Amino acid sequence: MANTKSDGSYFLEFTNSKGEKVFTGGGYYTNGGSLDSWIRFEIREDTTLVDLGQYP
Repeated sequence: MANTKSDGSYFLEFTNSKGEKVFTGGGYYTNGGSLDSWIRFEIREDTTLVDLGQYP
């Protein structure tokens, strides 16, 4: 993100076992810096969970 000076959001794109493309969004950055310490995407059979966190 060192060369990014804009705002935006993270998203995950993948193809599931049925051959369908899945798009899941989560998290935001501003001026190239993330507002969260980490982002975890957990892919389940029928949904994708997004966990945004901060390190203590």
